[in-house]
Amino acid sequence: KNFISIGGGVTWNPFKLDNDALRGGPALRYPGNFDGFAYFSSDFRKKLNVELFYNYSRGEYDFARSDYVNLWFRYQPLNYLSFSVSPGFNLGNNMLQYVAQIESPGGPQYILGRIHQATTNVTARLNFSIKPNLSIQYYGQPFLSKGEYKGFKKVTIADAQDYNDRFHLFTESEISLDEANNLYNVDENTDGVTDYSFDNPDFDFVQFRSNMVVRWEYKPGSTLFLVWTQARTGDALLQDHSIGNLSENLFNIYPNNVFLLKISYRFIK
Repeated sequence: KNFISIGGGVTWNPFKLDNDALRGGPALRYPGNFDGFAYFSSDFRKKLNVELFYNYSRGEYDFARSDYVNLWFRYQPLNYLSFSVSPGFNLGNNMLQYVAQIESPGGPQYILGRIHQATTNVTARLNFSIKPNLSIQYYGQPFLSKGEYKGFKKVTIADAQDYNDRFHLFTESEISLDEANNLYNVDENTDGVTDYSFDNPDFDFVQFRSNMVVRWEYKPGSTLFLVWTQARTGDALLQDHSIGNLSENLFNIYPNNVFLLKISYRFIK
């Protein structure tokens, strides 16, 4: 009766054969996975609306885990003015993340790793109807993500029934990081000679995208659009991989600005 909504759900997948996990290699068998979600939504008829969403995911053998939280606030003080802000944060681990394909005399070798990834974003929107035929809309979203890899392994039997038979986990004597070249060197037989190498897959990614649109219907059926789009994208690795450091560097990136003007005219007999 009060238009408040609360809900949730759970899903259980006993296993999954993924044809895309190894990027063209054999199908990789993923262990079982449990997912659950819950949400709360306030009365949308009010000037202030709030929504909260949470998603929880856990895999067997602790091969994967993820926690995602999203908040949404919308405020409409006047019929012709509204704005919303929606921050979200995701923290996840995946033991079977694809890293690289290595060509060898015995055929391609597929390397996986354990990725620890944190991602956050904030989406903001503004709608302002100055007149029925004149409006301004704005959208902006800073997006920050960082990923760190450990626990590298080589696929042995991708679809084995036993989880531990699907890969070989490299020991410290078999793999080492060449910091000067940002490479991982693998010595499978530990004879002191590198058998193959692959790039360090750690990453930092920052991006900001925004759009502002002014729409003016200067006569019925004829419209003028003025658009300003700005984008900032960077992927340079930082010594400090914290989300706070990434956010501080986001607006130091040189922006790409695009201005567009579109006019349509309707010929009426």
